[in-house]
Amino acid sequence: MDRSNSGDVLATVVQMSPFPAFLRDRSGRYLWVNAAYAALHGIANPKDMVGKRIADLNPTAVAEDKAAADRAARRSGHPLPHALQVEWDGRRFLLPGHVFGVTLPDGDVAAGGMYSDTAGARAHPVDARARVLSSPWKQAPVALAVVSADGVLLDTNRRWSALLGFSDDTRNAEPLARYVRHPNPSEVVGLLHEHGRTGEPVDAFMWHASGDLLPVELRVERAEKERLIVCALVSGPLTPAPHVLTGRQRTLLERLATGRDNAQLAMDMGLSRQGLDYHIRQLRDEMAAASRAEIVARAYFHGVLDIRSWPPKVRARHLQ
Repeated sequence: MDRSNSGDVLATVVQMSPFPAFLRDRSGRYLWVNAAYAALHGIANPKDMVGKRIADLNPTAVAEDKAAADRAARRSGHPLPHALQVEWDGRRFLLPGHVFGVTLPDGDVAAGGMYSDTAGARAHPVDARARVLSSPWKQAPVALAVVSADGVLLDTNRRWSALLGFSDDTRNAEPLARYVRHPNPSEVVGLLHEHGRTGEPVDAFMWHASGDLLPVELRVERAEKERLIVCALVSGPLTPAPHVLTGRQRTLLERLATGRDNAQLAMDMGLSRQGLDYHIRQLRDEMAAASRAEIVARAYFHGVLDIRSWPPKVRARHLQ
């Protein structure tokens, strides 16, 4: 084989591959697609897609999903899982794959992507009627969960657990809100129901087993009266929670979170009322809070207090 022509051969292989692939610039304009990707849009000649924008070829919700995946891929610096929505015979399917940043000759960063063979995807439609995920979806490279109407995890696949840093396969029978960072976690399921109707993603942070925050987009892939199938797509790298506390601040925060009043706190910590007020002010400043209640709420919100611990406990990573 003439190695000088190896680049041309590789380009031909990718162009003829049954795995849909694309390259888009920052504005969502297609720079290149292969035949399989063009076929998903009903276009016979891939060159006819070049120059078109995402919004020219997709419904608004799908276009926004692709644009969000592109932005996340350009920011992250590593491949991110993404599920491409496609339809055959009036049924919706998901093609698992990845998107990734690609540095162009002019130094700008575009978004590239490649998805699974479309023939294989036909056998695995999104189906929320079963109470558990089917075997193919257990193996899917995207994080999927079946969530009940009241927010309980009925089933998850391996990728969902891996995403959060757990070694076991499922996190069943636990509230979804336990893993989502939100000032009012109980609102998360309502947001998912609302966004399931509009097709919009819910931007959120999820708690990783390490104690870090993982930025994700939560997408409802199928909504029914009794349950949702939710897909979590990573939208950025793990982010350390910011606050670092002294030993005294730790003790004060843990005891504040139990509901003790000022008299009990002062007695427990051997402080005068003036001394206690000073330390509470210091803690308010650290947490950017206006009240005792907001100190505790923000501590849980930022992962300073472990949501799985009672009595309340500050995570070790937040201590000096």
